[in-house]
Amino acid sequence: MINITLDEVFELALAAALKSGANHKNATSLARSIREAEAEGLRKVGLGFLPFYCDHLISGAIAGDAIAEIHDESPSVVQVDAKNGLAHPAFDLAAERLYAKSRECGLAAMSVKNAYYNGVEGYFVRRMAKQGLLGFACSNATAMVSPYGGKHPTFGTNPLAFAVPRLNTEPLVIDFSTSATAFVNVAGAAANNETIPDTWALDTEGKPTTDPNAGMAGSLQPLGGPKGTGLGLMVEILAAGLSGSAWSIEVPQFDTASSIPPRLGQFYMSIDPSRFGNPNLLSRLEVMLEEMLSQENVRLPGDKRNNSRYKTELKGVDVEDALYATVQSYTGS
Repeated sequence: MINITLDEVFELALAAALKSGANHKNATSLARSIREAEAEGLRKVGLGFLPFYCDHLISGAIAGDAIAEIHDESPSVVQVDAKNGLAHPAFDLAAERLYAKSRECGLAAMSVKNAYYNGVEGYFVRRMAKQGLLGFACSNATAMVSPYGGKHPTFGTNPLAFAVPRLNTEPLVIDFSTSATAFVNVAGAAANNETIPDTWALDTEGKPTTDPNAGMAGSLQPLGGPKGTGLGLMVEILAAGLSGSAWSIEVPQFDTASSIPPRLGQFYMSIDPSRFGNPNLLSRLEVMLEEMLSQENVRLPGDKRNNSRYKTELKGVDVEDALYATVQSYTGS
């Protein structure tokens, strides 16, 4: 195990992305998101996912030199074409325009099309909340989740996230996938020869399974049965439908050697709370949150990530030797 600072995480991710074919602007945007994932203790979508970004930059599934294009459709809408590049620089390019439009109109929305996987959904809404705005985001992915009652992968894990600023502390961030669990959790159980709960996945016959390998061959279950199916479909329509991106069933299966861009979609919305008639939202919010926390065994969504952020800023992150060596191999050093 090796301990590195968050700044070193950024530099490592930046070097790996540059060597794999991303231009400096795109690599910087990606590295910033990797740093934030590690700050919040999200290894599987931080340094743990960096090799997948690099492999797809090398294979051409991600256009490393892509320059996203902005199209203004109305005073409250922004369209962005990622040009088969990374999702993070596409968001970065239009973020300030989105914030300005939401302050002007009360709320504004942004669609991103032809993008790669955007990693942590909460990363984007937290940034909106840091601007004093309420944020919502969702995205689709390659089909891994069967609809309730079915057995064929139809939706991606299709995460969604919401954030709101708080008084004198970190924003409240709610971030979850619309599948019963993330695919990486099933894959991790398979790698460690562990069983999984029978509520996580289905085998190829559509039957609940505790065998992670059977689950990976079959499909993930939706979160909360029919409710998760409804949420997954909603995300599909907002993220892929509105932007004209690929439906999850049209996205190539996740293969590190693939050179086919996934053409995924993302949807973002920011809301200016000062424009909706309640100047006391943030103080009123604290009243409700205090009531929640007064109950035993209750914690707020995102608390674990915030606690991790505090610790990693002070102590850095511990990275497994094998993972560190893998990531280092992409830097050419």
